[in-house]
Amino acid sequence: MPLRYGTDACCLVLSDSRYTENIVKLRNDPKVNRYIHHDHLTPEAHERWLKGESMRRDSLNFVILIEDCFAGTASLYNIAAGSKCEFGRIAMPKDDRRVYAIAAEFLCLSFAFEVLQVMEVYCTVVAENKSALGFYLRSGWQHDLRYDGFTKLDGLEMSELGLSMNLERWAKALEDNREVLRQLHRGGDPYLD
Repeated sequence: MPLRYGTDACCLVLSDSRYTENIVKLRNDPKVNRYIHHDHLTPEAHERWLKGESMRRDSLNFVILIEDCFAGTASLYNIAAGSKCEFGRIAMPKDDRRVYAIAAEFLCLSFAFEVLQVMEVYCTVVAENKSALGFYLRSGWQHDLRYDGFTKLDGLEMSELGLSMNLERWAKALEDNREVLRQLHRGGDPYLD
């Protein structure tokens, strides 16, 4: 039985070939995120990547479903069981589904802390990506110099800011966002209800 983590309103499922067309379309959409690190993605290239990822023991690639419809991707990778893992590869269309970004983020964090039993989750954000950085900081992440670095994007070297969340911050972030998450998992829009 395939993994399904969440509610009928919003859940994570392990990515597989059923979602290749949706993922390729999403990742090639320039409106989605100009900070995606790849050239034009083809279905064949995505399938090769997915096959390689399926052989890894330290990587989980999810599809985000909202009411059983494709709504994006997210991953946990560099998983060191019982220690830490990296959160990323989150991409969602720039439409009504994006309101569920916080629900998808918190499902990934819940999976990391409660299922994988890690003590810390970290991620990096291109420093120029102010909207993503603000989103994570509002969600309860903190800047963590250990994960700062650089990446190449369109041939340019760009700064990346490291962020992390440990178990203590996770408990607080979950409590601080509980009502928004409850409404999203009921299938409502927390910003309209």
